[in-house]
Amino acid sequence: MNLLVLPAMEKQPYIGVCLGPRCGDYGGRALMQALRDSEAVNCRSLCAHAPVVALEGRCLLRATAQEVVEEMRR
Repeated sequence: MNLLVLPAMEKQPYIGVCLGPRCGDYGGRALMQALRDSEAVNCRSLCAHAPVVALEGRCLLRATAQEVVEEMRR
């Protein structure tokens, strides 16, 4: 029997950036550009904490690109 073992592929973490009116204005659009593998998500109704980033089931409030990268390393 022949067996081909492939190296494990690292799964990219899910990064969703809110682009609702407030998040978009308070840095959401800039985060989308800085975080290449991110996706736009619907408003999370956390407007007072803009911009909001969904990261693997958690929400980062008043997020910066640096904070998102640090959180992904954990």
